[in-house]
Amino acid sequence: MPKKIDPKVKERCARLVLDRLAEYPSMTAACESVARREGVGPESRAALGPPGPGRQRPTPRHDE
Repeated sequence: MPKKIDPKVKERCARLVLDRLAEYPSMTAACESVARREGVGPESRAALGPPGPGRQRPTPRHDE
């Protein structure tokens, strides 16, 4: 099983999540549903949502 999701699959899943978001109570539920249909493992489902300001990792701060 590949360690990384194919960029084409990830892009298609993000599009599907956005298209079907109104059908689910949350972004997580939409991602899980689309991931199951596309055959993506449970450990990768959270990465399938569309990118956006709320989905970025915080940058580490180096206070001196």
